[in-house]
Amino acid sequence: MVAWSYPQEPDSGALLGYAVPPTLSMVIAAILLSTLIGTAVGMLAATRRGALDRGLQIFATLIQSVPAFLVAIVLAVVFAVQLRLVPPTGYTSFLSSPAGWFASIVLPVIALAVASIATIALQVRGSTIDVLRQDYVRTLRSRGLPTRSVLLRHTLRNAAGPALTTVSLSFIIAISGSVIVEKVFNIPGIGTQANTSASKGDLPVVMGVVAVTVVLVVVVNLLVDLAQGWINPKVRVA
Repeated sequence: MVAWSYPQEPDSGALLGYAVPPTLSMVIAAILLSTLIGTAVGMLAATRRGALDRGLQIFATLIQSVPAFLVAIVLAVVFAVQLRLVPPTGYTSFLSSPAGWFASIVLPVIALAVASIATIALQVRGSTIDVLRQDYVRTLRSRGLPTRSVLLRHTLRNAAGPALTTVSLSFIIAISGSVIVEKVFNIPGIGTQANTSASKGDLPVVMGVVAVTVVLVVVVNLLVDLAQGWINPKVRVA
């Protein structure tokens, strides 16, 4: 297993080149995980209601008040220090060792994804409930369409717009949260690099980190807009 490390005498571009992959690995994995779980939980809460719905709202309220770094510390203490299931610190590139890469990012990903799961689940729940109240959904059900088809082919597509907007916001929050999470797990990402460079007064690296972050946010927003047009054709007309 080969740990991720910086070159001996790096310039600003080389530093950013080495810092971006660890952060992107964590953030993209966290967004994918939170989107999948949040969508599933939100759909279940909207269709089943009852105890699951109330439990989701209580969980979301509690977990959104807990900072990501505190979740990261608890995960590190329990799963890395006490149970020793994964290494507590460091980062391994995917090309060096896929298994080592997974072990090095699994806890940071969970720490970044927990709050996003709650946020996305609440948004999907609310949007799904609104769509289920529409007349065309009642018409589809009265014609005998299977419930699964009504939910996945019609309800989810129309409820996906606000949820995708929440996903893009979750990406921005995950980027900012990675600054502290990377420190907890000693991962050499752009958050750690920005913190280190700011303390040293290395202005070119700090400006480079800001520029890279802006580009990532713009690209993600563009992809979200394209995804909305692909999922819901009505968006293309608008």
